[in-house]
Amino acid sequence: MIHVENSYVIVEIKTVFQGTISKLLYDHGVSYFQNLFDNNHEIWNIIYNDKSLINEIRNEGKVIDVKSSELSLDTIMKVYYNMLLNNLSPRQLTVLKTAYNMGYFNFPRKVRVNKLSSSLGISETTVIQHIRAAEHEILRKLFSLDNQD
Repeated sequence: MIHVENSYVIVEIKTVFQGTISKLLYDHGVSYFQNLFDNNHEIWNIIYNDKSLINEIRNEGKVIDVKSSELSLDTIMKVYYNMLLNNLSPRQLTVLKTAYNMGYFNFPRKVRVNKLSSSLGISETTVIQHIRAAEHEILRKLFSLDNQD
């Protein structure tokens, strides 16, 4: 599946290759990684909790440098926040944030769709479409994380 948003292209690969960094990451349950290329080198940014992973990566091939640091829960949450929202259109994100801030998702609701649509300057139908599309995308991402085990 390929997602294009602004200058970002995200490719989700379900195939596992034997003897590769990707395979090691998959085997160790790494749920977030970014693979970049710079001057004919691969640069991997990963979040992991298995300390043996770095040694296995070193054994897999020529590793020039490894930098590792402890991440706060806040930093990890920001990574996943961005991952969950990166496929939303700017308009979907605006509608979703406005709906949340105005209390649309509270129980009972603090705002109805007609007031939400008035404050956004778009039709009620469009508000509902944006909210449902955003909810669908966020849930798809969450449940795809769940299926990595």
